[in-house]
Order: sequence, then structure tokens, then C-alpha cells
Amino acid sequence: MIIKKSSISEEFINKESAEEKLEKTVKTMRHISEEQETCAKAKVLGLKYMDLNIVPIDADALKIIPLSEARTGRVAAIKKSGRKIYVAAADPDLPAAKNTLHRLAESGFGVFLILVSQTSIERAWSSYDLSAVLEPSSDRLILKEEDLSDLKKSIADLNQFAQKITETPTSETINLILAGAIKTASSDIHLEPAEEFVRLRYRIDGVLVDMAHFPKKIYPHLVNRIKMLGRLKLNLSNIPQNGRFSVSVLNQDIDIRVAALPGTFGEDIVMRLLYQNAAALDLAQIGLRPEGLEKIKHEISKPYGMILVTGPTGSGKTTTLYAFINRLNEPETKIITIEDPVEYKIAGVSQTQVKPEEGYTFATGLSAILRQDPDIVMVGEIRDADTASIAVQAASTGHLVFSTLHTNNAAGAILRLVELGVRPALIAPSVNVVIAQRLVRRLCPFCRERYSPADETKEKISAYGGSAAGGKVRQPIVAIPQKIDFLWRAKGCPKCNFGYKGRVGIFEILPLSPKINRIILDMAVEAEIDKTAREEGMLTMKQDGILKALEGITTISEVEKATGEL
Repeated sequence: MIIKKSSISEEFINKESAEEKLEKTVKTMRHISEEQETCAKAKVLGLKYMDLNIVPIDADALKIIPLSEARTGRVAAIKKSGRKIYVAAADPDLPAAKNTLHRLAESGFGVFLILVSQTSIERAWSSYDLSAVLEPSSDRLILKEEDLSDLKKSIADLNQFAQKITETPTSETINLILAGAIKTASSDIHLEPAEEFVRLRYRIDGVLVDMAHFPKKIYPHLVNRIKMLGRLKLNLSNIPQNGRFSVSVLNQDIDIRVAALPGTFGEDIVMRLLYQNAAALDLAQIGLRPEGLEKIKHEISKPYGMILVTGPTGSGKTTTLYAFINRLNEPETKIITIEDPVEYKIAGVSQTQVKPEEGYTFATGLSAILRQDPDIVMVGEIRDADTASIAVQAASTGHLVFSTLHTNNAAGAILRLVELGVRPALIAPSVNVVIAQRLVRRLCPFCRERYSPADETKEKISAYGGSAAGGKVRQPIVAIPQKIDFLWRAKGCPKCNFGYKGRVGIFEILPLSPKINRIILDMAVEAEIDKTAREEGMLTMKQDGILKALEGITTISEVEKATGEL
């Protein structure tokens, strides 16, 4: 029903008898739900009915009717389109509701009246409460220095941190949770409602850590505040939603990606933190051994060809590609990236993000990029045959191409390209080097401690020493001693809380030598490529990890988590 200034008739305003008769009837029908009752009432009144538990509410529309006026009239503005406004009313015959409708019509709005239940209107009011806290266009949260300064002790004592969350005003709870995540350099925040409480977990250095359990009573308001920031539909909780916002803290911007998932006891919320400190992406700091670092420097200095980084999700592949770009980013070099999403912003580099829903995929984006006269192209991931074909072609025609693949080891990348339809005759001349990697937690240097491992562990470690392939090699690579007196393990101290601080990469680097190129042309299997690479001196990820464990950089248990048992 559209209500304009001229169409709000006295007949409607004074209409009471039909509603009174209906209410007397429906009150005797004990098995009819509130929503069914409201729907029936709407039919009698000739109004449209809506359930606001399953229909989105426009946060910007809420501002048109002040909260105090909305509560008095039991109304809420739920959608605005141009000069049309949709108003939900639990009781449109209330004088205050009629006054609000007249005011909007007098202001030039075409008013669409919708009948809703009391539960629905209260749901809308909870959205109003949050809308009053944030500006309609706000997708940025500012954390002050004091938000971080008091957290160190609380985070070390998890019970104290949980109590702090419970005692913090609801409007500030998200600030505390984000500040805690930033203070611990977490990559993800998990909010997981259970039957009687909500669990907060941080992913710190790749591992989920229980941080707090807090009462469920504050969770609906917390979820709505996160949804407001991330531009998610406030009143939809039965479908997955994704959004984003940013946090500004200590002159640093952090992008937050929000994912909401319906669960048995409420919506699970995961927030991924994307730190924009690209200055930290130094090739020398990612964990490459000196000989590996020199090899990579040589490969990325070539004018054309492809460099592939492989590994599972969360293994640091994109960070490695950014480290390449940081090293090569010069005024005379044109660098363009296509990513999903753009994780770090680098000055002087043209960065684009795929939008599959609009037809802008890795393949279409890469084709467009090649018409922009780039010297270096970074493709966030090769996922399909079209992207693989275009990337290999670009590497063969004078461009330096960086990209990633999901394979278990370096040799597997070659076979993956073949599976994607790239002919071996094109792979051999276009791919310069393949790097496989994993991330392991770095031991805290202030509290790590030595221990004597079991004899069985010592023997397993020593078996990886002597040479990279067990004998038939060009030169010894792995200096693993036959006699191992001690290893290192985590302890925990006030500086790190958990015994670890940060992560470091473990790598295997596979240059495509003439012999390996011949094997590729002969359509060899992955195992043969891997065996030949080790015979030529390739250090495997496991061997690199063992060396880092012996040096006290990480632990043997971390290496086994990343690469399998010794």
C-alpha cells in the first residue's frame, strides 16, 4: 500500500472495528503463531505483511525516523528507494504511528505501509540501536592507543581477559576484541556461540588459541555491531554473509574481512585481519637460507619467465610474491597485480582485485593487464586452464610472471600445469623456478629451552643428513650432524605468552635445469622430477625445517606438523 499526503483518508485513520473483531477472534486460536496472527490481521486491513526476521533492513533508512519516535509509534523505516520509503508498523492505528506517517508524507515521501509483528518491530529497533552508534556510511573503526596499552597483562591471563570482555560496555566490546587480536598479531578472530556461552579464539602464528568464554546475552548486540561495520544485513541470520571494514590504529590501516555463517546456537563470525604493513615484506626476512636467497635473487632478476610458489592455503605464498615485488619495485619498472583479495597495498604498483560476479576473473584480468605494457605481472593464483594458458604465454613473450598453485611440493607444480592443459613443450622454456613452502612457528628467543631428545628421534634426524638425496648428488647440501646432543622446545614467557613469536618459512627450490626440462618433455611423473631435483642438490622442505630446528629457530614438532612425520 502506497501512502501519499492525499491518500491517507479519514476512513483508514478511524478504522477500528474490523481490527477489534479480528483480535477477539485470533486470541481464541491458541495454535496460531504471532506471525500467522499478524499476517491474518494484514489481510483484514488490506495491508502488506512482512516478517523482519527474514527480510533485510536498510541501515540507512532507519535514520529517517528517530529511535524515540519509532518506539512511541511502534514503527521503523526498513527500506528507502529514492523518495519512496517503506515503513513497518506493529499497530498502524496508534495516534503516534499516524503522526509519523503524516510527517513523512508531508515531507514528500511516497510511504509504503507494511504490517509486522511486535517481535519484528523489536528486531528493527535493535538495528536502530546500532545505527545510532555508527554513521550510515561508516566502514572504519578507529582504535586509540589506550585501547591497546592495557591489554598485555589481560591477554597473558586469559581469565582476566574474559572478565574484561564481560565487563566492557557492549558498544565497546568489538574494540576490545580487535585490540586483543592486533596486540597478539593474530591473523583471524573466531566467535563461536555454544549452547550456554560464546567462545572467542584467535589464530596466532597459524594456531587457534582459546582466549575467552563470555555470556551469550551480549552476543546479539556484538554480532549486529560487526554486521553494521561490515555492511551485512542486520536481520538476516539464516544465510551466510560476507563483508569488510577497516581498522585504523597507531597510523596503520588494517583491513578486516567478515564472514558470518548460520549455526545451531547462533551465527559463527570469523574476521580475517589483513595488515597493510608491506614494508615488512623483505625477501631476506622470510626464512630463505643464504644459498636459497641468492638463487631466488638470480631468478627474479631475469627479464622474463615464470616463477611459481606452491603450497596449501595459509602457507605464506602471497607474502613471498609480495617480497619479490618489493625487491623489484623501481620507478623504471611497470608492475601490475591481479589478486583475490588485495592483501597488501604497495606504492608504485598497479593492483587490481578479481570480481567474478562481474565477469572480472583471473583469466580476463590477466588478458587485460597484458595490454597495459607491464614488465612484471603477479597473478594471485592459477585456478583454471584459461589462466594457466595466458600466464605461460605471457612468460614466453617477454614478461616476468609470478603466481601460485596449490600443490604439495615443487615437483607437483609441473604436473598441475599439465593437468590444466599446458603443453610440456611450453612449460620447459617458460617456467624458471618453482618454490614450495610451508610456515612454521618461530621459537621465542627469550624463553626457548634445550632438551635431550629420544634416541629414536636423533636417528631419524641424522638420516636426513649428509646430502640432499642420500648419496648421488652434485655436492653436499644439508649439514645435519650424525651426533645430535640437544634440540629446542617452547616454554612461554611474558614477552611471547605461548613460547612462539611469529612464523618463518621452510622452502624447497626447484630450478628447471636442462635435465629436468628434458624429463618434462618426456612426460615424466612427479616422483621422477623430484628425485632428479634432489640429485642435483635441491634442499627439501623437511630438510630445511630440520636445519631450522637444530638452529633453535623452530621445533621438530612444528616441522612434522608442516611436512609430515620424520
